[in-house]
Amino acid sequence: MTHSVLLRDGYRLRVRIEGTGPAVLLIHGFSGSGRGWGDVSNRLGRGRRLILVDLLGHGDSDKPTDPRRYQMKAVVDDVAEVLLATGVPACDVVGYSMGARVSLAVAAWKPELVRRLVLESGSPGLAGAQERADRRRSDETLARRMSVEGIGAFLEAWSDLPVLGSLRENVTREVWDRVEAQRARNDPSCLAAVLRGLGTGAQPSLWAQLPRIEHPVLLVTGRLDHKFTALAERMAGAFPHARHEAIAGAGHRVHLERPGDWLRAVEAFLGTGDPSAGSGVREPRFPP
Repeated sequence: MTHSVLLRDGYRLRVRIEGTGPAVLLIHGFSGSGRGWGDVSNRLGRGRRLILVDLLGHGDSDKPTDPRRYQMKAVVDDVAEVLLATGVPACDVVGYSMGARVSLAVAAWKPELVRRLVLESGSPGLAGAQERADRRRSDETLARRMSVEGIGAFLEAWSDLPVLGSLRENVTREVWDRVEAQRARNDPSCLAAVLRGLGTGAQPSLWAQLPRIEHPVLLVTGRLDHKFTALAERMAGAFPHARHEAIAGAGHRVHLERPGDWLRAVEAFLGTGDPSAGSGVREPRFPP
C-alpha cells in the first residue's frame, strides 16, 4: 500500500509499505526510488514489513530545488518522520549507495531508530577536506550539465561511470530498460540540487563515528567494484560489530546484478522473517 508522509516543512514523501512482521526500511540510491530494489524486495518482504521510501527529489515524492533541503541532517530528519508516521520505533535499515550513506548517518545521529544495518556499496564520506572539495567540484560539473542539457546528459554521464559499468553486462535487457526508464523520469533540476546538497563531497565525514556505532552491520559490495570493496574492508575494521560480504561477479549495484547472492547474504544477517513478530510496530498515522 502506498502512502504520503507530510513532513515538517510541508513537503511530502511517497512511502510504500508491504507485508507484515519485523520492519525493514529500504533506502535507494541517487536518481533511484523505492521501486528500484527490483525483485529482491518481493522475497525480502516474506515475513517482514518492508518500508520503501522515495527520498525527496526522487520517484513520486516532492521535488524541491533548493540544495539546502537535501543536506544530510535534513534527510536524516525525513527518515525519522517516516518511521514515526509508519508507527515504527526502530527497525532494520538497508541502504544502497547514496541510501547507504543516509542509512549510516541515521545510525550515527539517531541510533535509537536502528536495530541492524545493511550497507550496500556505501561509504562514510570523504575524510579529507581536499578530497571533499575535489568531489564537490566534480558534482557541480555534472549538476550544471544536467541543468543545461537535461536528463539525457545525466543518463549518458552516469551510465559511463566506471563504478557502474558492470550493470549492463549483468542484467537482462528488461531490467536495464526498467532502470533507465525510471531514471529518465527524474527532474534534472532536482537531481542537480541533490548532488549539491547530498553528494559525497557535501556530506560531513562519518569515519570518526564508526567506532561508536554499536549496531550489527553487514557491508555488501560486488567484487568487480574494487573501490567500494576496499572501502568496505576499511569500514569493517572500524565498526565494533561488522562483517563484509563481497559478491563475486557483481559491481556496484549488487541487488540488481546478483539478486540471489544479495538475498542470501542479507537474509542470513537479518534472520528469517516472522509474520507474528511486530517488533513494537504501532498503528500508522498518516496525515491526510
